[in-house]
Amino acid sequence: MHLFPKLRNIGQALFGLGLLFFSLRLMAIATSNLKYIPAFNAAIASLANYPLVGIIVAALLAFILRSSAATIGIALILAFDGLIEFPQAISLILGANLGTTFSSLISANTVDGRRVAVGHLRFNIVAIVILFPLMKYIPAVINFIGGDSARQIANFHTLFNIFSAVLFVPFIYPVATFLKSVVKETKAELLSIHRLDPTFLSAPAIALGQAAREILHMADITITMLEDAIKVFRHKDNILRKKIIETDDRVDGMEETITPYLTKISEGELDSKLSRLHSALLNAVNEIEHIGDVISKNLMTYAKKQISSGFVFSKEGFDQIEKLHQFALTTLRMSIDALATRDEMLAREAASRKELGYKVAKELNELHLERLRRGLKESLETSTIHLDLISDLERINFHAASIGEGLV
Repeated sequence: MHLFPKLRNIGQALFGLGLLFFSLRLMAIATSNLKYIPAFNAAIASLANYPLVGIIVAALLAFILRSSAATIGIALILAFDGLIEFPQAISLILGANLGTTFSSLISANTVDGRRVAVGHLRFNIVAIVILFPLMKYIPAVINFIGGDSARQIANFHTLFNIFSAVLFVPFIYPVATFLKSVVKETKAELLSIHRLDPTFLSAPAIALGQAAREILHMADITITMLEDAIKVFRHKDNILRKKIIETDDRVDGMEETITPYLTKISEGELDSKLSRLHSALLNAVNEIEHIGDVISKNLMTYAKKQISSGFVFSKEGFDQIEKLHQFALTTLRMSIDALATRDEMLAREAASRKELGYKVAKELNELHLERLRRGLKESLETSTIHLDLISDLERINFHAASIGEGLV
């Protein structure tokens, strides 16, 4: 049973090769009389003197034909007919390899596809820039290998691609990291990447399961942000501070794709159980996004002030900030665990920490005011930020407990 699909694929491959050679034959027939046109011969002869023009023309031709192979094929046909010599074809080969990257850039419809296309373009541009000043020496190297003009064109095309590969293999990982930072996914791609497939909207139970999975992923990212936030204050780590702010952009992007998806689910018919789950998920997305905003826009702003001014929290004061931070982090973890397991008892416990968090924050404020009355230098210098930190950590705890509350 599996034999026929394989035979079909082999047949399609052979048919494609046949079309390629047939098209080359048609081009050979079409160009056979070009040798009798003086203007064409003059244009071809000038390629050796104006290689940049040749590169541009070949790049445009490869882009129009959507194929570097077709452009190289035209150069081979011209060589077979004696219309072009290898030195004149060098610029065409370089241009053909450059032009094919433009098609990839336009046709790439995924973030990984665009990253590959941009990387391909960068590689070819760098390789051409390196070889361009050496073009007058290339014929001597290719002549050493031997062959007529057509063979030399084919050999140089092969060697160019080998040269590009060898040149950039050692830099694959740094370039990959660079491309990830430069070429970002769009909101639509983020939706697709996280498998919030619109086709599941007709099956609300499956769609809610897909949404729940992505909300848990969003929550994991936010938990890591909260864990790292206290490290920024502890170590005055400005690099980590910037990373947290960038991460919040990702959280915001996920919220902007998950919320519309959940909204579309609500347009269908939901029974009471699914309706409750839908409301809980919608609430969770909203609360997680709020937590991310408090971390990036508030906590990291205070951290920036700490780093730039160099002030230091008192040991007692920072210990208390860490205590409230740990309290809020625990509440968030409990609520997310309750969301993942649908554990109503755990959700009630997380929800009960809302009022408890308020009491802890109030107690820590009073302890801070007591240190101010004692005239503690560090407390005087950090008073405003200290109180704001406590307030915002309490807000994070409030939003985290609200996730559990929405599950009850």
